[in-house]
Amino acid sequence: SDNLTLELCAEFCNGYQFFGTEYSRECYCGDTLNTGSVEVSDGECSMPCAGDASQLCGAGNRLSVYEVEA
Repeated sequence: SDNLTLELCAEFCNGYQFFGTEYSRECYCGDTLNTGSVEVSDGECSMPCAGDASQLCGAGNRLSVYEVEA
């Protein structure tokens, strides 16, 4: 989405345990992390969100993952 923010993705993923952003404009939702998932430094997720450049929304092949608050 060209107007993606962390808040918009979290709202879209309401009802799931996790949400993630990638490539500045992609939002993903899920209840589990893939078995092959590995944690990397926050610095590897350096692309600004398309809808709010002050927020970071992942990078190429890097998903910024957050837990959805109930």
